[in-house]
Amino acid sequence: MKIFLCLSLAITFAIAPVFAAEPTAPWPLPAITGDAAGVLTTPGLPEVRWRITTAPATVAGLQRLLVEVQADGLKLSGEADLDPVTHDGLWRLTAATVDAAIWLPAAAEKSSLGPLKGFTFTGTIVVTGAGLLHAGVPDGALAVTLRDGTFTLTGPGVTFEGVAADLHLDGLHPLRAPTEQTITFRTAHASGITLADGHATFSLPDETTLKITQVAVQVLGGRVVTDPFTVALTAPAAEVRARFEQIDLAQARAFLPPGGVAEASGSVSGRIDFGWAANGGLSVGEARVRVGQNEAAPVFRFEPSPGLLSGKMPPKISLLPAWLGPLARGASVPNPVYDALHEIELGRTPLRIETLRASVRPRDGGGQSVRLELLARPQGPSVVSEVNFDFTVNGPLEEILQHVLQLRSSLQNR
Repeated sequence: MKIFLCLSLAITFAIAPVFAAEPTAPWPLPAITGDAAGVLTTPGLPEVRWRITTAPATVAGLQRLLVEVQADGLKLSGEADLDPVTHDGLWRLTAATVDAAIWLPAAAEKSSLGPLKGFTFTGTIVVTGAGLLHAGVPDGALAVTLRDGTFTLTGPGVTFEGVAADLHLDGLHPLRAPTEQTITFRTAHASGITLADGHATFSLPDETTLKITQVAVQVLGGRVVTDPFTVALTAPAAEVRARFEQIDLAQARAFLPPGGVAEASGSVSGRIDFGWAANGGLSVGEARVRVGQNEAAPVFRFEPSPGLLSGKMPPKISLLPAWLGPLARGASVPNPVYDALHEIELGRTPLRIETLRASVRPRDGGGQSVRLELLARPQGPSVVSEVNFDFTVNGPLEEILQHVLQLRSSLQNR
């Protein structure tokens, strides 16, 4: 979304030197012959050199102007057929190239797109288009392409590589692109996670509404795809449902805090709802997780955590009543459940996940409450048939995994 808006702004800045801003009233244009040239200086933008060459008037009596614009990272050529009195006419952008490294940061600086000001860019944007002039102000269609670009947000270290865009604007005043637009990227790196084959399709039916058809990306051995959603640009916010398929637990384990899960295999699928607002950030809603069954079920093994499951379980079972005192204490046998749990908590017995449920709810007074319910069975023979984990975490979402071992467990014996 932001890339699309920023590209649109860059185009506006590119053609601004060619077509003057809308006048308060049409003024008569005297007959022009010969050439004119000059330099346009705007604070915060590179110096722009322009040249206008006149050509014989058209059959309809329109004044024909040939325009060339050059600046650091910008090269543009076009022509306009202009009515000398009304300033109505036609314009054609025959060729334009824009260096994203120079003009996208300038466009972000000159706009209200604050988050884009922290990005650096590489790549060449190619623009073609044509349309009408109304009182000297251009409207019409533009085709914008970008190939093999790079966008980097230096603060948190987020980088998109191999960025490509194919944008087709049907109008400039107001800005509109009702047909499907496409932005893709080859890879992205953020917080140690690599994303691949990113693909976004969207449209801009009017200047206040952005419709996202789909955002899809490969991550952690699986794929994440969003359902269609809409963003109101006047007060940017969105409610999004993302579906994930075949997320590899072996790859995801690398992002768990140390001291919890030693090994994991298999995959999970499901969906998660979240919201985003420009003035409120990200919030997470309901999540549903699906796991495979039987041999396809995910498996995990604990890091050695003595007492995690067996802490409140007696290691031995007395064969005589307690009122017999020392005699009862001497007549006891090992507790097979204790031994089985001890093997699990020491990481010697893997657990196969049967069901996994997750839910996220807002808390009164702010923050969110996250509840996870997990039913697992020991892999291989065991006197314990299943282990249920049920735990709730209150607070920022980034703290959830740090509390993964603060749980209540229930056991079922054979």
